[in-house]
Amino acid sequence: MRKRNFLNSINRGFLLSAAIVFGVLIFLILQGQADARLEPELKALAESFIADSDKVVTLPEEYQLFDEPILAVVAFNTISESSAVNNKFYSGNPSLRECSLFWLLNCVSTQTNNQTYITSLTTEIVQFNRFSVYKGKATLSFDVLCNGEALSVNGATTIGPTRGTDTLTFEKENGEWVITNYETVRFGALLNGMGGRSMAW
Repeated sequence: MRKRNFLNSINRGFLLSAAIVFGVLIFLILQGQADARLEPELKALAESFIADSDKVVTLPEEYQLFDEPILAVVAFNTISESSAVNNKFYSGNPSLRECSLFWLLNCVSTQTNNQTYITSLTTEIVQFNRFSVYKGKATLSFDVLCNGEALSVNGATTIGPTRGTDTLTFEKENGEWVITNYETVRFGALLNGMGGRSMAW
């Protein structure tokens, strides 16, 4: 009798463990399928965002100054409050929005501090790399190729082509995916050394 009870206990434990493992496998499969469906959506959002960023980084002419310094924060505030930035890409949460726009502040600061201004820019995503989803956040990295023109005290200059790797972080807000962080070095690389000045990024 004891032997039979012992065997029954082992069988129940084995079945319970097998059920847990099976449940985990089903969850991972379903999650993988959901992630696979999400990836094309976020790739399309990334392409739209990159095209928009090319327009946003071009400062209005009144901020393209060479004979007097201007505060980068003034130019940044003007741009960040414009309709071009008040769009679907960014969070309505002020702290998340500030974090997601930090890349733009860096780009504006580089231009105004060094008095070298991007006048046109074309960026193409040439290759998508890593994609992952974890705890409500999605991360997508990709290689970009940039070409453009810059204006310095020495005149207009062609910049690029420059290749780099960018990374976007997304979070879901009110049923929509928004960008909460953007890591890039493409603007610093494009402007580095322009106008005979050292560019800090």
